[in-house]
Amino acid sequence: MSEIRQVSAAVARRFLVVRHLLAPPRSLPPKPESVLRVVDRLGSLQFDPLEAHAYGRNTGFTGRPRR
Repeated sequence: MSEIRQVSAAVARRFLVVRHLLAPPRSLPPKPESVLRVVDRLGSLQFDPLEAHAYGRNTGFTGRPRR
């Protein structure tokens, strides 16, 4: 039976950043092979082709509370 380990939020954050190849920043060259390397590392890639629901200039009033 495996032991449950407790880690701080900072340690967990650092682990995930390194695991997702985000550290050091821009460590992978901007080439198609870099995408394949990330997919190999993570095992999958989620692609969401949906467009934004609205432009930023149209959403300014929707987030403001009523007075």
